Amino acid sequence: MNYSFKLFQVADRCFDNKMYEPAKLLYNNVSNFARLAITLVHLGEYQGAVDGARKANSTKTWKEVCFACVDNEEFRLAQMCGLHIVVHADELEELINYYQDRGYFEELIALLEAALGKILAFVKSGEFPINETCSEPMI
Repeated sequence: MNYSFKLFQVADRCFDNKMYEPAKLLYNNVSNFARLAITLVHLGEYQGAVDGARKANSTKTWKEVCFACVDNEEFRLAQMCGLHIVVHADELEELINYYQDRGYFEELIALLEAALGKILAFVKSGEFPINETCSEPMI
């Protein structure tokens, strides 16, 4: 059993026992950014959690951090996370429902407008991927 695996096991035990500060150090040490992001959420370190989600680059992690930010009314950070979720059509309904169920309609609209703005900027830049079979933009 290697050293990193043992650290990971200890980090998981710390996390499971709500010892988030030691878990934070250990997850950072083994570069497990997905678990680090969730640990930072539990510590209320939302900006760090967003940074961890960026390094993990996992839709599941983006969603967990986004939803935690929404729950704690950290809407600027939630929007940063949400922009990485809306590009996945199969995740969009859950994201929309999460905001709507909590009554955050204006924040949801702001997120969707920001996402649309990014998509339009991407299309205008000429770097938008084209489907080779029909020459139509792929969204």
